[in-house]
Amino acid sequence: MLNPLGSTRSRRTVGKVPVAQVPVGGYSGWVPPLVLALSLAVSAAGDPRAASEPEREPAQAPIEAPEAIPTSAPLPLGGWRQDLALGLHSTTFWSHAGNQYTFHSLSLGYMNSWGRNGPFLHTTGLLPLQGREDGRVYALGPYYRLRYGGDVLTGYQWRWRAWESVEAEAGAGLHVLFIVLKGITGYRDFSASPLGLGTDMALRWRTGRSLGTWPVTVGLYGSTALDVYDPIHGNDLRHGFTFQAGAQLGLNPRGKP
Repeated sequence: MLNPLGSTRSRRTVGKVPVAQVPVGGYSGWVPPLVLALSLAVSAAGDPRAASEPEREPAQAPIEAPEAIPTSAPLPLGGWRQDLALGLHSTTFWSHAGNQYTFHSLSLGYMNSWGRNGPFLHTTGLLPLQGREDGRVYALGPYYRLRYGGDVLTGYQWRWRAWESVEAEAGAGLHVLFIVLKGITGYRDFSASPLGLGTDMALRWRTGRSLGTWPVTVGLYGSTALDVYDPIHGNDLRHGFTFQAGAQLGLNPRGKP
């Protein structure tokens, strides 16, 4: 009789129970598991990604950066302002005797103000460059070995938004001016200190830059004054006018709205 594997099996009987005998050249029972293991090893070796590629972690959603605050946004109108100013300064005054004196100077100043409505103080150092007396113009350097002066304007100011990114400031108060000229040998000294009332105006806007947390601003300024008294020369001053204008650079903390 033929068995399912196609090989001939013989039977022998031990007592009454038949016992199957495996013929020579037949299949052993451990062959199929061996074939399965070999096939799995070959398939793994044929796909290098299965051995070398690590498991990928699930991708994380990107973290959105916080929205940047625009550095060119206008400053709040509250708080205080401080600026360095560079410009030109001119003053002219008349005495009761009919003499007229005019001085043109280079100016370097410090300007400070507080709040939408509040006090301000503008102080300016002067380097007199040119003088005029009764229509005759002189360069002051060759005739005066020492020349200096100062201008102070202090009072109350108002601050408002002139344009979208430009703020304006205007104020009025007490004005004090002094000029000192020390003449070389053969020339007499000259000094004056007119007092009066003055007004001030400034425009300021941000540059988009900051020093630390303090925004940097630039601007323009100008002031005028009417002087009516000179304590140095008693009652000799009839009246005088003072003008100054220039550019300013500010370092201003973020104030209240």
